[in-house]
Amino acid sequence: MLMEWTVRKNTMIDQGMQEKIRSVKAKIEKLIQDGHLEEAKAAIGKLEENMPGDQDICSMRAVIHILEGDADKAEEVLLDGLKNDSVHFDLLYNLAYIYEQKGQLQKAMELYCKADTVADAPQKANIGEAVARLKLADSSIEPVEKDRIVFFCRPGLDNFLGDIIQGLSEDYFVRKMIVSDFSQIDKGMEWADICWFEWCDELMAYGSRSHLARQKKIICRLHSYEAFSGYTREVEWANADKVIFVAEHIRQYVLSENEDLDIARTIVIPNGIDTDKFTFRKRDKGFKIAYVGYINYKKGPMLLLHTFKAIHDRDSRYKLYIAGKYQDPRYELYFNQMTEEMGLKGDVIFDGWQDDINKWLEDKNFILCTSVLESQNLSVMQAMSKGIRPVVHNFVGARSIYPDRYVWNTIDEAVKMVVSDGYDSEEYHNFVRDNYSLHRQLRNIRSAIDELLSYKKIVRKINKAISGEIKPDELPCDDVTVLTPCYNRARTLKEDLDKGLKLGSRPKVIIDNKSVEESDWLDLIEENKEIYNARIIRNEKNEGPGQARRIGLEYVDTGLTAFVDDDDMLLCLEKDKALADIGKLSDNAVLVIPRYVLNYDGNRISVGYDRQCFDGSASSEVLRIISSTGEIMMLLTGGAIGLTNELRKHSDVKNFTVSEDFVLLSRLLSANPVKEVRVTESIAHVRRISGTSLSKSITRQKLALTLIAQAVGCYYCLRDGIAGKDEVLEWMKERAALLQKLYDFGNDFETELIAYLTGEISEEVFVHYIELNGIGIENTLDELAPELKRMRGLIYAEKAKSVLPGKTDRHPLVSVIIPTFNRKDMLKRAVDCALKQDYPNIEVIISDNCSDDGTFEMVRENYGNEKRVIYHRNEKNLGPTMNYNVAFYGLARGEYCMTQSDDDYLIDSGYISKAARMLYENKDLSFVFGGYYYNHEEKNSIYRVKPAYRSYIDGRDFFINFLTQKYPYMPNLCTTLFRRETACAMEILQCDPDCLSADLSILLRLLLGGGAGFIDDIVLVYTLHKRSISRNPGTCVTGGDNDYIGKALTAAKADIGEMKKIRRLAQDVYGFTDEELDTWMIYRVFKYMYWRLNETAGTKREADVLLEYIRQEYPMLMNVLGETVLNRFGE
Repeated sequence: MLMEWTVRKNTMIDQGMQEKIRSVKAKIEKLIQDGHLEEAKAAIGKLEENMPGDQDICSMRAVIHILEGDADKAEEVLLDGLKNDSVHFDLLYNLAYIYEQKGQLQKAMELYCKADTVADAPQKANIGEAVARLKLADSSIEPVEKDRIVFFCRPGLDNFLGDIIQGLSEDYFVRKMIVSDFSQIDKGMEWADICWFEWCDELMAYGSRSHLARQKKIICRLHSYEAFSGYTREVEWANADKVIFVAEHIRQYVLSENEDLDIARTIVIPNGIDTDKFTFRKRDKGFKIAYVGYINYKKGPMLLLHTFKAIHDRDSRYKLYIAGKYQDPRYELYFNQMTEEMGLKGDVIFDGWQDDINKWLEDKNFILCTSVLESQNLSVMQAMSKGIRPVVHNFVGARSIYPDRYVWNTIDEAVKMVVSDGYDSEEYHNFVRDNYSLHRQLRNIRSAIDELLSYKKIVRKINKAISGEIKPDELPCDDVTVLTPCYNRARTLKEDLDKGLKLGSRPKVIIDNKSVEESDWLDLIEENKEIYNARIIRNEKNEGPGQARRIGLEYVDTGLTAFVDDDDMLLCLEKDKALADIGKLSDNAVLVIPRYVLNYDGNRISVGYDRQCFDGSASSEVLRIISSTGEIMMLLTGGAIGLTNELRKHSDVKNFTVSEDFVLLSRLLSANPVKEVRVTESIAHVRRISGTSLSKSITRQKLALTLIAQAVGCYYCLRDGIAGKDEVLEWMKERAALLQKLYDFGNDFETELIAYLTGEISEEVFVHYIELNGIGIENTLDELAPELKRMRGLIYAEKAKSVLPGKTDRHPLVSVIIPTFNRKDMLKRAVDCALKQDYPNIEVIISDNCSDDGTFEMVRENYGNEKRVIYHRNEKNLGPTMNYNVAFYGLARGEYCMTQSDDDYLIDSGYISKAARMLYENKDLSFVFGGYYYNHEEKNSIYRVKPAYRSYIDGRDFFINFLTQKYPYMPNLCTTLFRRETACAMEILQCDPDCLSADLSILLRLLLGGGAGFIDDIVLVYTLHKRSISRNPGTCVTGGDNDYIGKALTAAKADIGEMKKIRRLAQDVYGFTDEELDTWMIYRVFKYMYWRLNETAGTKREADVLLEYIRQEYPMLMNVLGETVLNRFGE
């Protein structure tokens, strides 16, 4: 499983530590710049003790060597630094500089250009200067641009890569990354055109599931051991463009175990032997038998000993030489025992692992293999290159690699092969040279890479079209209109039209989304509309590209429509082929799409998506793919051509400012399940990538819409029987987890979306939740995506609402009390939500604490005729606690009461009915509360607070364990419906007016009057913002001067004083022991002060004042609370 992978994201070095490291490095660089080289060396030495192999350190050390005039040593240091990641700007730049100084100008040019692939703007300027110097020195030298290949492998597993990398370096920019942190894979994939995973291990599993996987060409090389591990089942094989097996029998086994791996994407390329590295000579038959490799279960160690024993019994002159290593001490014990027992002690020579295997093999005559399974056994082929005879046990697949004359089944056959007279060194050498040479391997690898980079031919043609050197072909079809939404990019649009980069002269419908920039360029297009064959529709307001396309489709009068955005290009490359491909729309195709979506950053074109995998797929199959991954690969807006009437039917996606194409496509595919998506290479789509691209600007609203759009696709999969309920919900969770990893958003939103779909929360609550995420709809989900309600209907059976039966006298009056001060807009929201409650007997009391922001006028205008609203205005500001006191004791008439803050609001219109029913039917309950959303505006985050509490909680137990592990969440007072009689008996508002946490006091006093009922629903939005009382604790103290810090301390003393009163009251009511209440009191002070120091204290000075109070009154809490202040404010 993924969670069992051994490579992990590095969370050990936190942000603070990284900043310290950067600071130390900057100081060392300053020492070097100032010429203090000895001090710099000393500092580097200390830093290197904790960060061995750090590339920045290598670079600084090399610079010192350069300044000291030792270029050779600097070169050595730089090359060593590039071992773990061979593309690092400073290392490459400095290495290029050394070669430049040595006069190796071509080599320097290549390294400068390679460094340029990771350069920022200032570094690119340095590269430009270096390139100019080289060209001045030798005008024949030109800058180098190559395709990029990154090789990923774990530490110690790159031994097969050296020859491959060296062999490809001349044609490609090659980067080797030794991966110890998954983030390195993200970095490498961003850089590369082709991503090569040397083993099918956790790195490949991670890379194949990366958000970049569909944008990059991925090669996985699968050796042997991985075939029998669980990793092949963790890989997303659909994202692997080429799987290279080193042996056919390994390929067949993996294919049999992985049905989702397409054989067409696989190829067998055996490991190659560089025969030049192994000295060949003609040999005579001798008596030295070699074994090379680990000694483990796969290598058949027992068979090795018994086979050699049989050979030795025939002729005691034979000796076995082992170059290898025991992978398990049990094998070493076995070998020691058996060589003694068999009388072979002096005839089995264990030489250990060899650095120079060519030298070690020089005097050997046979190479013995006793393996159970191999990919091919390189050590045998290396020995054969030297002219040594192979004696190969018939491991699985052996006869598909070696001729039968080299392979044995029984020990007797092995003995016969060794003692027989036949021996031909040239034959053994030539077999490897002709079948398994490094040259042959590299040729096959290049062929596979060239196949993956075939799009480069298209790129060359596109580059010429963009530069104006050529014009694209004209699509010979009059029945296609190009539909383009435009917003503030009319200049780019016109330039593309001039060059024929939007499907040549085909008719254009351009929908301007109320552009505020570059409108004069749009005017130029309109003035020359006959030349451009364009019609411009100007919207009165910007409702997003989706709505623009819907409007535009109404103006298209051709049978086919092509979607092209204002900053994208659509080019016809082969007109006859394109015409034939588009003709498939009249047969059985729902869409024709360009194979490639190419990214253009102004300099370089790279593959965004290769969509060949969709060619010929039924719509239902494509719908499953996009819904399961949440990835649309621009199947619609990436140059798709479709039937205008079909597109028009499904184009109403008004409230989707992003992902509108996902919704439209899902509806289109579901409506045409048996029709196919066809892919063409005769048309190319190019998208410009910049910081202003819509896809580059990520917000919480956009990510939320992305997840909702995926749910639309999942609905159609569920409805049409393409997938089951559990499957689609799992798809949604996986997509959210990916967004969470990439953008720190997704999991919480998906939790609420699934909670709605499964009936845990109502539509009303979910609508409020998505509004918190910036998605504005007025009433129901039908305004956004009616599919969500239908999907809920497939998953969850609705239950009838539960309200109190009977006449009005069976519905006790509920008073909703809303104290307010200068928050008229927030107040209106709170009052409106309270009035939406379906409970029939309610009054809403507004207690205005002498607001001067127009609150009175707002209430009169909106609620002047609302009999359920009672408005009261204090003559002066009494402070929040006394304001509530006035409303509760002087205005509220209800048997049940509820407090609402003016900045919070109810989102479940049935909540008061449910809470009132619970109180009505359970006379021992003091209050009822529910769950809520905590909208933390400062953190731009929304949290769900709905603890796993029982429906009925004993008051005594809840009180003594309040905010402990047993009851870790405090009820939100604004969700609390309580009995007025109990509240009066417990004197809930007799606390000091200066209290900041009056809500805590009220809850604790209510618990002294009875139990608590919990309704397991989300019912309220609680908002924390800059103007919240808890963010301004001094504002609750109305008397005294304007010393804010003093008022903050006064509030703390008042709150702790109130806890002492409640302690005494609890002893009388529940009979707690002094020991129980002493522990309770200390814990209450700790929790309160932790909240004040960690949340409400705005400055270090305020925190220090509060901490000094604790030092005096509760010194036993100083250590832990002092640590809290230190963590938040520093020293």
